[in-house]
Amino acid sequence: MAFPKPTSTENDDPWAEVAAAARMLSQRSTPSCATTTAIQSRSSTSPNDPPPNDPKPSTTLPAINTTLFTTVDTLLPFSTATTILDTGCGSGAITSALIAAHGPYIPKSATLLAGDTSAAMLANFRALRDEKLRSQLARDDEARSLWEKIRIERIDAQTLEGVEDGSVSHVLSGHVYFLLEDYDGALRETARVLRAGGVVGMTTGTGSEHLEALEWAVEQVRPETGLRCIKEEWRTREGVEGVVRRAGFEGVEVREVESEMRFGEGEARGLAGILVVIPVVKEVVAGWRAEEKEKLVDLLAEEVERRGGDGRVLKGSNFVTVGRKPSQASAVA
Repeated sequence: MAFPKPTSTENDDPWAEVAAAARMLSQRSTPSCATTTAIQSRSSTSPNDPPPNDPKPSTTLPAINTTLFTTVDTLLPFSTATTILDTGCGSGAITSALIAAHGPYIPKSATLLAGDTSAAMLANFRALRDEKLRSQLARDDEARSLWEKIRIERIDAQTLEGVEDGSVSHVLSGHVYFLLEDYDGALRETARVLRAGGVVGMTTGTGSEHLEALEWAVEQVRPETGLRCIKEEWRTREGVEGVVRRAGFEGVEVREVESEMRFGEGEARGLAGILVVIPVVKEVVAGWRAEEKEKLVDLLAEEVERRGGDGRVLKGSNFVTVGRKPSQASAVA
């Protein structure tokens, strides 16, 4: 399958075009990605918590998204949402899946806010929104009203500049925090924008064939770089729980989910484009020559193809983590 041309690129990003196409692949492939169900939980929910909203029966989502939404909804039902922020939204995979699974339960008065720093990703998300509004799905009045109200804005996940204190009920994030340079600061900013009792829900990687391929490719271009995409505290449940708790969150729950990333024939280079622009990699290769960056993409695409095998499947392990900002009463106590 050929990649569609992205709708915009970023002048400071030599890989923006291939990255934009790759994120479109990632979103397009999401419903068919095979995943297992969550296999472990760090803590149980209170019997007094309200039951989660059941996703629409016709909705098919990867287990990682199902686990994310269900766990967040158990901690703070989407039916009580005032503003839902998708931080590091990319081309809109999380928001799109949320509308498909829980759209009927999101109040009509709620705001849907999506932010990213990539102009290409934001343009692709806007194109997705336009496509949804033209589609058969959008003839559903509930879905149309949600897609029409999404605010897609340039927002840095590390600072959340422009988002007011205490203005958000739910923050969702798909594979963002653990790849940020200052993830502690990002989580503190997340706590800042959440209202008292608000909830953050995130997916993060603990290990994967595609990140291992990336680390290998970097070493081939510049030996002894020593790139480690995932810091040690993000690799264990105890470590992730500690990261989230030290940002001030309580009721932290961490679940493990195995996953498989599938890609089609001729799509390995686009998948490589997702990887070469993640913050930890951009920082490492910032001073590289253009030919070195091009070689990195080429080598990574070849390694992705090799590891994917005939089935073009890359295996990974992930955590789904949720936490609640303390209520005013508990904060005083």
